[in-house]
Amino acid sequence: MTPTASPTTKRPRLWPLAAVLLLFLALQLPPILRVSIVQYDESIFLDIGRNIHATGLPLRSLGPEGQLELDQTPLYLYLLSGLMLLFGENLFALRLVTLLAAAACVALVYLIDGRARGEAAGVVAGLLLAVNPFFNLYSFFLRMEAFACLFVLLAVYWLAEDEGRPARKQ
Repeated sequence: MTPTASPTTKRPRLWPLAAVLLLFLALQLPPILRVSIVQYDESIFLDIGRNIHATGLPLRSLGPEGQLELDQTPLYLYLLSGLMLLFGENLFALRLVTLLAAAACVALVYLIDGRARGEAAGVVAGLLLAVNPFFNLYSFFLRMEAFACLFVLLAVYWLAEDEGRPARKQ
């Protein structure tokens, strides 16, 4: 970095990010390979995904006509339904998509904090998220929390990117 360049213009190095992501994926590999039964919430999401294929609506199979599922946002349910068209009900493949969203969260935390406080801080922040047991638990089950975190972090990342740009004259 030249003396006149600001820290916000420096591009992050990829090897620290790769190391953090590899650690995160290494922590996820044992449970994703070991847990092969469908968790309770996953069974509800899979049921709703099947019903979206059949009716186009996020219905649960309760009673003769089903029950409209309004306690979850429908975007994830429709995403899961589309993924089921691609992968079938292959639990491993569907969980990998959630795992990719969680890995993107780890990468965004590294990039956001690395930009704000420096590369070392980005590595520490990424590591803290990568080894967080609660984040790890929700990182591979078919649940919408990883995707919710992803979209919030994308918004923060784009906001930080916009803050770093020079203001336009109107």
